[in-house]
Amino acid sequence: MGLKRFPLTYAGMQGSQLVAALINCIFYGVALVVTGQYARRHARKDPLFVKVMIGMMIILATLQNIFINHQLYLDVITNHTETRGLEAPIHFSLGAKFICVYLITFIAQFFFVTRIWTLTKNLARTARFTLIPIIGCALLQVGSGSAIVHYESTSATIAELATHAKWNRTLTAIQGASTAACDIAITATLCYLYQAHRSVSSKVNSAIDRLIIYAVNRAAATSLSATLAVFFYFFINGTYYFVIPTYMTGQLYVISAVSVLTSHESLRGVNDPIANDDSERGSVTKFDSASGSEKHV
Repeated sequence: MGLKRFPLTYAGMQGSQLVAALINCIFYGVALVVTGQYARRHARKDPLFVKVMIGMMIILATLQNIFINHQLYLDVITNHTETRGLEAPIHFSLGAKFICVYLITFIAQFFFVTRIWTLTKNLARTARFTLIPIIGCALLQVGSGSAIVHYESTSATIAELATHAKWNRTLTAIQGASTAACDIAITATLCYLYQAHRSVSSKVNSAIDRLIIYAVNRAAATSLSATLAVFFYFFINGTYYFVIPTYMTGQLYVISAVSVLTSHESLRGVNDPIANDDSERGSVTKFDSASGSEKHV
């Protein structure tokens, strides 16, 4: 299946799943906490579509966690004495957990599309053309991911799934590359737009600097996870270690999207003193909000 095959062992197959499930639970816990804080302290100030997107992401993250542990229980506990090897059946939770990751990624990417749309509100409309490659990569990511899940869901056994190895390798590379490309495009666009909203106020510029640093850090985390998933899939083949960064990608997207909303709330204290300063019209403080309204974040 890959460029380098490791011998199939219980430790390589089930041990890697145990590690992946543990790491996923940790990141899911973080995602659940930050989402709970957002719902309790900040959600009332955001429009309905933002709340719906955040709600969909945390529901999918919960389902992802359930499906991961369901498959792990079947493999490690229920079927631990199975010796059928490649003839072992494929359970529905295999495809279900991955589609959750791909859908979370897609929703999060469109969440950032809405933020870019808002930031371009007071700029030239041509700035919105930057959304075309972002949306294209997002659609390519979820499309290739759905195709992977299709093969996993329609294959009765591991041996049958292995007959689609060529397509799985191609689709995995496309899915990972499009995810990383979309993150890079989102970050580059956000940084450009933040720079375009700079003003004479040091307070506004300081807030913009923090937003740029956060955007870069967010992209680095999600892009690295997507890239590592592809790297492990190709070069540590014969194990399930590639699922560790794959699972992390979904949870990291939830954390990053929610953190954007809560971090902007924390910047209100910085920007409030200049709320009435005419020199700040058109600054990021007036147009970088999830609602798109002309208010200070």
